[in-house]
Amino acid sequence: KRIGINQLKKINILIDRRRKIGNLYYNLFSSSYPWVKQYWKINTPYSHIPFLHPNRNELQEYLLENGIETEKYFDYIVPELEQYKYDGKFLRAKHLSDQIINLPINVALNKMTISKIVATIKEFEININYIKKK
Repeated sequence: KRIGINQLKKINILIDRRRKIGNLYYNLFSSSYPWVKQYWKINTPYSHIPFLHPNRNELQEYLLENGIETEKYFDYIVPELEQYKYDGKFLRAKHLSDQIINLPINVALNKMTISKIVATIKEFEININYIKKK
């Protein structure tokens, strides 16, 4: 009970911190990834930072090699779940689920760490484009 009460006392601080982290990601990504402006919003206290990339698995591996942990939060689609089983194909949903990873949003992240995450993703982008041109 005391833990819950203590967490509630911090809720506004935690929400404000998540809002600032979301704004940092938005500002650092929006010039290089135009879709960010369409799907992410400024001043939103995100619980997850979803990032779309067509080479998600390779990006996730590259980030991990650089000390950045991500998670495949949407590694499934609802129609695949037994309780929602439907006949048919949901190609768009599957396509998106195969591209989404969640970037770190720990409230202890600072601007320097978030900048490193973004720079590492951009570095991956340069490397993958170079490899494709070979």
